Amino acid sequence: MTSDRNYEKFQAELDNKVLRNESIAEHTTFKIGGPAQFYYEAEDTDSIVRAVKLAHKLRVDIFMLGGGSNLLMSDDGFAGLVIKTKNSHLEIKGSLVTVDAGMWLNMLVIETLKKGLSGLEPLSGIPGTVGGAVFGNAGAWGKAIGEVVKQAEVLVVANKSVRWKTMSQAELRFGYRDSSLKHGDYILLRAQLKLRKLKTGNLLKRFGEVIKQRSGKHPLDYPNAGSIFKNIRYSEDLQHLKKFEAYGKVSVGKIIDSLGFKGRKIGEAQVANEHANFIVNLGEAKAADVLELMNEIEREVESKYGVKLEREIRLVGF
Repeated sequence: MTSDRNYEKFQAELDNKVLRNESIAEHTTFKIGGPAQFYYEAEDTDSIVRAVKLAHKLRVDIFMLGGGSNLLMSDDGFAGLVIKTKNSHLEIKGSLVTVDAGMWLNMLVIETLKKGLSGLEPLSGIPGTVGGAVFGNAGAWGKAIGEVVKQAEVLVVANKSVRWKTMSQAELRFGYRDSSLKHGDYILLRAQLKLRKLKTGNLLKRFGEVIKQRSGKHPLDYPNAGSIFKNIRYSEDLQHLKKFEAYGKVSVGKIIDSLGFKGRKIGEAQVANEHANFIVNLGEAKAADVLELMNEIEREVESKYGVKLEREIRLVGF
């Protein structure tokens, strides 16, 4: 009965746009995952704030969903409110860019390139939203979005309140595929980026080059969630992994490949033939299949090379 009452309150205050038992698989790039108890698409920042405050008042757990990449949702789904961010306002003043969390990252790259602004080209082709990119400090080719983030506006969800806060780059504590947003009760609303002014023509050419490079190395034929594990920061004590090093990182994909994992399957989950740090959904893969395959990779890598892999993919509902 509590679930029914909460649903009625969500509907009353969120314009009758809340769904029950919505399949999260339909909203992730992996196409895996059970139902959300409650599901709401927030079209603007005010809608996100209203939904978060209401869920907090009702003591309903919240999960913020962006583009659905880098995510493995449990087969049991999520017991709470899933808020899909669709806020996408963009403002460009000189080299300062203010962008909502729900804007697609590739759209942001294109729009900034049109204005002759440089700094985001290495992110070309990365799936997902700006919010997800800032949350996980997305990057490629030795660059990451945190390098150009000046500040971010967030909601801080505390025990007794939900409050608005502006976080500086220092407070965001960006690291390799990491930020302080991953380690606190923060909900990202928008970010401000500081880019560089350069010639438009050269930038647009670079965008095409990066897209071409990514498409040649990553699996495109089957649903996947992107890189499963973080690459490893190279150091002197990892001399035995030197042959796998690139851009100052040890390529986990090359390590996994060296162990013969490409093509290995559990159920309908398979290590991609194109890149061993990707797992693809051949059609009806379960989250449990993916997790078992991940565990198998972790065990064999640690046994062979003595290193513990760190997961880049986010597990929800387990």
